[in-house]
Amino acid sequence: MIPFALALALVPQDAPKLEFLAAVPTAAPKAEIISVQAATRRALLTHAESGQLELFDLAEPARPRALRVLTLALAKGEELTSVALPPAGDWALAAVKANGERAPGRLVAISLADGKELASFPCGVGPDSVAISADGQHALVACEAEEFDDDDGGEDSSAPGSLTHVRLAQDLAASKVTQIAFTKPLDVPTDGRELEREVEDVEEDLPLGSGPAFIEPEVVLFLDEARALVTLQENNAVAYVDLVNDRIVRTVGLGTTSHPADLVDDGKFAEQGTLLARREPDGIALVPGGKYFVTADEGDTGPNVEKTKKGLPNAGGRTLSVFELESGKLVGDTGPELDRAAAKAGLYPDKRSGKKGSEPEMVVCLELGGRPYAAVTLERAGALALVDLGDPARPTVRALAPTGASPLKDEPEGLALFRDPSGGADYLYVANEGTGTLGVLRISR
Repeated sequence: MIPFALALALVPQDAPKLEFLAAVPTAAPKAEIISVQAATRRALLTHAESGQLELFDLAEPARPRALRVLTLALAKGEELTSVALPPAGDWALAAVKANGERAPGRLVAISLADGKELASFPCGVGPDSVAISADGQHALVACEAEEFDDDDGGEDSSAPGSLTHVRLAQDLAASKVTQIAFTKPLDVPTDGRELEREVEDVEEDLPLGSGPAFIEPEVVLFLDEARALVTLQENNAVAYVDLVNDRIVRTVGLGTTSHPADLVDDGKFAEQGTLLARREPDGIALVPGGKYFVTADEGDTGPNVEKTKKGLPNAGGRTLSVFELESGKLVGDTGPELDRAAAKAGLYPDKRSGKKGSEPEMVVCLELGGRPYAAVTLERAGALALVDLGDPARPTVRALAPTGASPLKDEPEGLALFRDPSGGADYLYVANEGTGTLGVLRISR
C-alpha cells in the first residue's frame, strides 16, 4: 500500500479536483436519500421524519432550487425510507416501511406535480432502498426486515430479508410485482459478530446467524435489465440477482481487510494499531467499463473494537473495495487512505476510532478524462472522497472535501451524481441527514 503522503505526491498534474459549493437548507429535518433525473434536471430528496419528498430544480446545478414539497399519505407508524426517480416521467417511487416487526411494507408511485398516489405495490418486510433500471422498466426494493421480536416460545426472531421486483408498466397500476425470497442460509462466516437490535422496547445484542432471518438486504445496483447486485451489509456479502427468473443466483462473501488504523479515542489521529475487519458494505456501484464493482465498507455489527475478541475481525473495513464483477474476487482496497485523507483535512472523527472510523457510506462511479473514479461519502467525517480507480488493485484517494457547513454534524447519507449536459461539469449532491441540508459539490478537471 502506498503511504498517503507519497500517493498525494504522485497525483497527476491534471488530476480532478473536488470543490464544496454549498449546503442548501431544506424544508424539513433528516434529509436522507437523494435521486436525480438527469433528463429533466430535477432531484428528489426524502425527509424521513416528516414523510415528505422535496423536489429540486437543477437548471443551475451549483444552486439547486426547491420547487415543491410532496407529503405522502402515510398511516400511523409508517416510515418513508427511500426514493428513486425513473430516467423519464413525471413520477417517482417511494419505499414505505410499515408499523410492526413483521408487517409487509409498500412501494408507492407518486406524481411529481402534486404528490398524488398513482399506484401502490406490496413489498417484503422493512423496505430500505429502491432503485430503477436504466431502461425504466424495472424497480428492485431491498427489504431489510431488521427488526426482531419475541415469538411465542420466548426466542428472539425476525422476518426474513427479501427483495421485491416490480416490472413497471406504462400504466403504473398495471405493473407486475414479484417477491424474491432468501431461502437458504448464507455460506459466509459470522465471525462471532452481533446485531444491536431493539426487542420489545429493550436494546439487545443478538448473535449474528446465517439463516434467512439474519439476511438483511441493504442497497441495490442494477447491472442491466436482467441482473442486479444487492449488498447484504451485516452479512458481509453481495447477492447476485437474476431478474428474468426472479431468483438469487448466488451470494459472495467479501472477506476481511487489514491495515493500519486509529483504534483509540484519545483526541488525535494516530495509527497505533492494525485493523482487521469485515467489510460489511453499505453502498455499491459499477465501475465504468463494467468489469468491476466497488463497495463502501461502513460496517454495522457489534461489538466495538475494544470488545472484539482478539483474532476475530471487527466491523467495517473503513475502505472502498474493488471486486471483479463476474467472479466476485477482491482486486484491491484503499486500506487506511480514507481515514488518513479525512485526518489531513482536519475532519477525522476521533471519537469513532474504536467503532468504525470515518464510515464510508454511499458510492457512485464516473469517468473523468478517460479514467474511472469513485466518489464515496464518509458519514462520520462529514466528507466526500474522490478515489482514482485507474489501477483497480491500488485505488487511490485523490481529493476530499466536506459535504456541508458542519462536517462533524452533517452525517452525509444519500449521494447522487449529475453530469451537466450544457457545461459538462460533474456535480455531486449529498443528503446531509444530521443537519438536514443538501450538500452541493463539483468536480473540476
